Amino acid sequence: MRTLRTEDAGIVDVVQHIFAKCATYLFTQSVWRHSIQKTIIRYMYV
Repeated sequence: MRTLRTEDAGIVDVVQHIFAKCATYLFTQSVWRHSIQKTIIRYMYV
């Protein structure tokens, strides 16, 4: 296992940060879509 240089560590940090942001965004989107669908279905069958 090779040791990371500082610029490599910085790049890894940025990639992980972007990945975390994307994962959070996608998760939030799916939760929103799911709750909106449930709300629409609830109103449709009232």
